[in-house]
Amino acid sequence: MLMNAVVFTAEMSSTIARFMLEHRKEVGNDVRAVIAVGRSCSSRDYLASQKIRTYAIRVFNELLTRNGQKGVDLLLLPSTGIVSPRIPDDAFPDGLLDGTVVRCA
Repeated sequence: MLMNAVVFTAEMSSTIARFMLEHRKEVGNDVRAVIAVGRSCSSRDYLASQKIRTYAIRVFNELLTRNGQKGVDLLLLPSTGIVSPRIPDDAFPDGLLDGTVVRCA
């Protein structure tokens, strides 16, 4: 979900900022790219994502409980929307960033 990408990257870039000042050389280009995406998200993007996140949590809570009673017996969801792509052998040990990172418009 886009909202998770916005929240995750924005919070990650904010949290790691102090660490980056002292340990910049230790951080790989893949992590730097994610941090850059997080910094590019506006406060409007972040707040909208938090509202959607809060709404989604409320909807799931309503599904799981109805009038204080158990609402569902089973919630079955896929663990991922697609089959995981193959990771090339040359991606180790530095990791891989293939340009599919979500960008804020």
